[in-house]
Amino acid sequence: MPGPIAPAPTPFTSTSLDKLGTAVPKKFVFQHIDLPGELSLGEMMSWLSKRMQDSDGAIRSKMASVNARKVQGETLTAFIEALRSSRLKNADAGDGCLKLEPPLDDLSKIRESDFYKSIAQEDRGPLDALLAEIQPAGYLLVAPGPWGPAGKVVRSPDELAGYGVPSSAFVEIPPRMNKDKFEDAIQNLGDMGKTLGSRDEMEMIQLQSAISARGQLLQMVSNMIASFNSTADKIVGNVR
Repeated sequence: MPGPIAPAPTPFTSTSLDKLGTAVPKKFVFQHIDLPGELSLGEMMSWLSKRMQDSDGAIRSKMASVNARKVQGETLTAFIEALRSSRLKNADAGDGCLKLEPPLDDLSKIRESDFYKSIAQEDRGPLDALLAEIQPAGYLLVAPGPWGPAGKVVRSPDELAGYGVPSSAFVEIPPRMNKDKFEDAIQNLGDMGKTLGSRDEMEMIQLQSAISARGQLLQMVSNMIASFNSTADKIVGNVR
């Protein structure tokens, strides 16, 4: 005589299913996972699928943040090296200034870069202070005339259009910074790099937690499928 058939699970209501959203934190760190009982296989897989999407989204977000921190660190290092190189070459740019080496020779390019935009405004202080000290390339008038006094700096000869300014009346000057500002700028950018670096370490820990959480979910899927298969085998065995 066939054995008793296992009773069907108690239906899981839509109200209870809605509460699953609060059963597991929506962030990437899972301390533990509490599952309500009485779930069908379909309901369980639907719940786990949503949690997996949340986990994958958190991993992608953290990976993007880690990559951005890497670019920030590399770019700040390049800026510091450019300052040191400029100071070492000691190329006089007039008025107590030294010529700046790339990539610090193009302010607009720096401010429009993804690197600059990726840094939170509250962290940008040392970099903005440096950029404020940089005097962009221009043209220095060395001869007075209707175009202006000697010593005046213009960004482009176009500003002198209409005056018939002879080329001998001005000289091109490179991007430059006061020689007394270099040491402070190097120190401040170094401190800024350390601050961003400490956050990078925290984000790496969070990324590892996110990956670990995803592993927990995958293990749960495997365990649940094995459990349902085992139950199904027992039911079939009882029917026989």
